[in-house]
Amino acid sequence: IKERGLVNRCILTGWQEDVSSIFPLLEVFVLSSLNEAVGMVLIEAQMMRIPVVATAVGGIPEIIQHQKTGLLVPPADAHALSRAVITLLGDTGYAQRLAEEGQRHIQERFSLAKMVEQTSVLYARLTGNSLGPRVSP
Repeated sequence: IKERGLVNRCILTGWQEDVSSIFPLLEVFVLSSLNEAVGMVLIEAQMMRIPVVATAVGGIPEIIQHQKTGLLVPPADAHALSRAVITLLGDTGYAQRLAEEGQRHIQERFSLAKMVEQTSVLYARLTGNSLGPRVSP
């Protein structure tokens, strides 16, 4: 951050209980986890239309499509991480396109309606029953 002269543009927050107040301040959201199950914070950032950079670990590649909805980098690769962040900070048009596509992707895949639909299909498959509306005779 210092070498690239980004001190005034970067805040390393550490663990935060409530990131919703921080999102509006961000130009890029970075998740540099070495291990991550789902990365719900990435879903939240994308819903707020913030461009994201994340490490390709755990379930993150299921959320981020590299160069389509965000940028993925190898874990523990500080150079790749910094290059990705600099790319988005340096090309706001590209960053905005990733953010818009990320938001669209999350709305399609992780909306409440989609989750209810997928849960209903799973229950129907497990029980062998259709879960449509029940009509009394």
